[in-house]
Amino acid sequence: IRKLCDSTLIGLSALAPAADGDAWDAPVILEPAQVIPTGLTDLDATLGGGLKTGRLYVVAGRPGMGKSLLARNWAWRAACHVTPTAFFTLELGSSDIRTLWQTHQAHRGTPTAVLRVFDQAPLSVEAIRQSLLSTGHPWGLVVVDYLQLLRPVNPKDPRERQVAELSRSLKLL
Repeated sequence: IRKLCDSTLIGLSALAPAADGDAWDAPVILEPAQVIPTGLTDLDATLGGGLKTGRLYVVAGRPGMGKSLLARNWAWRAACHVTPTAFFTLELGSSDIRTLWQTHQAHRGTPTAVLRVFDQAPLSVEAIRQSLLSTGHPWGLVVVDYLQLLRPVNPKDPRERQVAELSRSLKLL
């Protein structure tokens, strides 16, 4: 499979390189689930079963509190629950993510849907949109780790207005 958008395609048993050493096995693309369990019982109960496709969820907290870990776990769980998932990481490279997810595979099973890591970090919401559209996949979950590194539309605006605009733009994806 050709690498699109300088990303890594992960799915089914695709965590090991194919025979040519460069390509990855192609996963089966299925319709996204409508509700994606987070794995956190109380949160799932509060959200009506889990994350709902087509909605924006913002996870906020102090540094080192586990926001990125939570985002990676949700992306993995979504792909394991037949939801094509795009993971934009602005902190870790695809090899770091691949290592983390190989551990997940060993302990939690293998995704049954597309799980694609975009590590050539687009720095704007429009770049994320273009990356998603260029794949031609119907994405059920898009994870952006993390919001603070996205380029605001107007850098001179107060930070709260910038975050509000970025959130609004992500919602429109």
